[in-house]
Amino acid sequence: MVRAPRKALIYVRQSTHKEESISPEVQIEQCLSHCRREGYEVVGQPVMDLDLSGRTFTKRKIQPLIDRIRDGEANTVVVWRWSRWGRNLVESLRCIAELKQVGGRLESATEPIDASTPAGRFSVTQMLAIAEFQSDQIGESWRDARRAMIARGLPPHCGPRMGYIYDKPAKSYTIDPVTGPTFRKCYEMYRDGKSLHALVLYLRDQGVLSLLGNLMSESALRNYLDSGFAAGLILLNKPESFFSDERMEELGISPDERPAYLSGSWDPIISEDLWLAYQERRRIQSTKPLRSRNPRQHLSGHLRCAGCGKRMLYRTERTRWVCSSQLTKGGTQCPVHVSIDNAEATDFVKDWLRSLASAYGESFDALVAERLKSQQAGANHEALQAQLLAEERRRENLVRAVSTGAFEVTDVAKEMRLIKKEVERLKLTLADLRRQGNIVANPTGSFEQLLQSWDEADAATVSTALEHVVDGIYVYPFRSRPRMIVRALWEGEKKIPRAEAPDLNFAQGRTCLKCQKWKPRDQFTVYGAQRKMKPRCRRCTATYMREWNARRK
Repeated sequence: MVRAPRKALIYVRQSTHKEESISPEVQIEQCLSHCRREGYEVVGQPVMDLDLSGRTFTKRKIQPLIDRIRDGEANTVVVWRWSRWGRNLVESLRCIAELKQVGGRLESATEPIDASTPAGRFSVTQMLAIAEFQSDQIGESWRDARRAMIARGLPPHCGPRMGYIYDKPAKSYTIDPVTGPTFRKCYEMYRDGKSLHALVLYLRDQGVLSLLGNLMSESALRNYLDSGFAAGLILLNKPESFFSDERMEELGISPDERPAYLSGSWDPIISEDLWLAYQERRRIQSTKPLRSRNPRQHLSGHLRCAGCGKRMLYRTERTRWVCSSQLTKGGTQCPVHVSIDNAEATDFVKDWLRSLASAYGESFDALVAERLKSQQAGANHEALQAQLLAEERRRENLVRAVSTGAFEVTDVAKEMRLIKKEVERLKLTLADLRRQGNIVANPTGSFEQLLQSWDEADAATVSTALEHVVDGIYVYPFRSRPRMIVRALWEGEKKIPRAEAPDLNFAQGRTCLKCQKWKPRDQFTVYGAQRKMKPRCRRCTATYMREWNARRK
């Protein structure tokens, strides 16, 4: 019986930690030497997994490699060492068993073991177990180093940060006099209603680049602002990977707190009030639909269908707003199929703003301050300040009792977490009240200014300004009167009548499903024994026929 020739695939992995510091070129050379000694035919280019840890198999190319063996492209996989296959014993053995099941085998170029014998399989298991043990040791050393950095008041991953000058030998941060104020301005702009896209454009105008020297992107800016580094905070996405449960209780970090923030040792760029205000707006923005977070139209997120109550979406090709239920698959369909032209909706909103200007005066911020004041009527600044002081004294007393040995840390951990949350809530409320006072003292806008700059201002600015006064703009079908109804924020309990389904007899007319415009009955073609109207008007039908005839030719 003639033995089938061996065809080999070379697999190379270089992990994130680079524990052996062996380059992919060295691994490939060792694997090629092994194939030449054994007389294997190397198939294709080496399969590369760079900057990927061996602890997980989800993002790696192991499964495609097994599929190639299953398809008969090769029957052997060669690695530099067994640790290159993986550092997770259970997953590594599972993949080896699957590789064997499809008719393949795994070999090491520098650690030759005959895995076809019981002793060889035992040796392979031992080698993979050692690889996992080494990975655990590396991970523990990494965590010890990060804990030491956090204990010094430094972030787990030291390195340059935007807005700061980093001294690598001393591992210290100093506020950059050039870019520091620029990023403080970004926080203030976002607090005042600017979108992340507007902040990116501002940074590009200022010539500020990312840490990699590229133009600033929304994702890079969002990650930096959310990290709280400019507020002097250390961000821990998974605090349980750094601290034990007892240590987390001492620091006041609850097990379900994601992410957690600790105080750093560098000078902050922004104040605590500005950081809390930024977090509050980020929380509000996260509850909005994706289309409303970075609006492209002035009325994005404000128009609603009076039939089903869903938000209306803008159709660029038609310059119209349509009910979102018409564009989504599944779910309850809208009974009225509301749509409206963008120009008509814009004119209505402008007229409504002019009516507010005549009723409340020209000051836009005065109306905003009045609304905020009415919402916070029961909040007293002095009472909140006294309550905050009392909570901080409670925390100091608990810390003093633990330090003197009167209580154990585990006995007061739950109460410390409750005090921490209450202090954060009070600080946020006080910051909001101070912001309201600044609005009253320094009015910056008016209805007339908003109307005059409507066309020149970006969509995010106008949409955010409308959020202060508009709770929803409800649109009704063409036959309904009134066409639109606005519910202001101070009319939150105002009931908006729902639009009913249109008359199925279409006695007066109907909405054309093509142009989305309501037209009288005589502009539709009537057909059938029951004299029904076609869903398209005569003009849209004629256009469709012309296009259809042109395609036939």
